[in-house]
Amino acid sequence: MSNQNYRVNDRIRIREVRLIDEEGNNLGIKAIRDARDYAESKGLDLVEVAPDARPPVCRVMDYGKFMYEQTKKERAAKKTQKQVEIKGIRIRPDTDPYHIGFKVKQARGFLMKGNKVRITCQFRGRERSHPEIARDVMRRIATELKDIATVEQSPNFEGRNMTMLLAPDMTAIAALRKAARKLSQEKGEGPRGPDGELLEETDDLEDEIEDIDEEMDDEDEDEGFDDDDDFEDDDDDDDDDDDELKGDEKSEATEGVEKSEATEDAEN
Repeated sequence: MSNQNYRVNDRIRIREVRLIDEEGNNLGIKAIRDARDYAESKGLDLVEVAPDARPPVCRVMDYGKFMYEQTKKERAAKKTQKQVEIKGIRIRPDTDPYHIGFKVKQARGFLMKGNKVRITCQFRGRERSHPEIARDVMRRIATELKDIATVEQSPNFEGRNMTMLLAPDMTAIAALRKAARKLSQEKGEGPRGPDGELLEETDDLEDEIEDIDEEMDDEDEDEGFDDDDDFEDDDDDDDDDDDELKGDEKSEATEGVEKSEATEDAEN
């Protein structure tokens, strides 16, 4: 709260107030002059803490210390408020189980950090006529992550894609972390990751997630997520064919000139 939310000492302009002393005792209704005199005698401030009461409630306190404590509480409250991010993971209806395992591990890392995860399945061509395949894949992913996540949004179509939103179960995650710490302390080992694996450093999990991201990007390229790349490759092939055709034509023309020169030399 800012200073403007409280009236202090001479700024309190009302005839009578209910006075609370520095120990929290209710001294009853007092004239404002008497309340100010009491606060001054204690070397403290008279602060109006409940202006809407009838009569208003004033408390004797150290106003500077009071505002300092209020600021500390506000800062502590802000620290506890974590901004929740939504991380995205892409799959295809024909993504093989091996790579689905990588996707699950990647999603688990995001969820353990308190982030939500949106699973997006991209359809191409006639694949959209078989949505049950994508739903089955997403249900398997949700089942493998049910120990730390809940399904906030069931699989449904958004344009050409099917999406599912997973939210972290912070209670379950806290319990897993506590159990992992306890196990590490008993064995005298270092911190462990979300799957219980031993980590040499606290940021090893983030490095592992980055490696998975890179591998998934390579997979997306192999599966053809970027259609523009396919068109560019086709254009390059066409250019190569044109260059080859031009080269053949040039060779044939050169051979014709050489034959004509040879014939003229023979006649001469």
